[in-house]
Amino acid sequence: NLEFDHESRWWQWTVRMTREAAQRSKGRYLVAMPDLIENLDTLAALLGTQRLLMDVLDRPARVHHLQEQLLPLWFQSFSELYSMVRDEQGGMAWIAFMVWAPGRLAKLQCDFSAMISDDMFAEFVAPYLREQIDGLDYCLYHLDGPQATHHLVELLSIESLDCVQWTPGAAEPHGGDPMWDRMYKRILNSGKLLHAHMPLE
Repeated sequence: NLEFDHESRWWQWTVRMTREAAQRSKGRYLVAMPDLIENLDTLAALLGTQRLLMDVLDRPARVHHLQEQLLPLWFQSFSELYSMVRDEQGGMAWIAFMVWAPGRLAKLQCDFSAMISDDMFAEFVAPYLREQIDGLDYCLYHLDGPQATHHLVELLSIESLDCVQWTPGAAEPHGGDPMWDRMYKRILNSGKLLHAHMPLE
């Protein structure tokens, strides 16, 4: 079972530093939301990647049980931090990828998805991702590396997803390389926004 440990020194440090940063800003600059990790990436960190890979095969009910527990805990931590970092209009910045939106915003991800099939993504990731996105005002999904692109069909089917953030990954051409154009057009033609880093030229 997963529980929120408010007395954890790491949570206490996060709250203390976020509150301190917000107080010091005095409205002169935005204080961004810390990069909360979610979904199977959090479970992989807690259980170990190899163990979770076995669990999605051998103990799927256990994985669903943990996912169902994790989601409200994520929103609990998000809400506490949002109350500190929101601006006067209720907008906020997210430190990962330096984005801002006029409401509750999050960057969501599942880097673990590079190691699972489309069917597993549809079962263990997409339902919780939809629920998470529906609890936010704005959301971008961090799609990380070519090994994760086969989940793009499922991602683009999530109507409430606003944006796909593309990170090519190590040893791959940068985000401005023409080799990604076909994928970019697919994302844009689905009605989603696209976020990608590339050299200025």
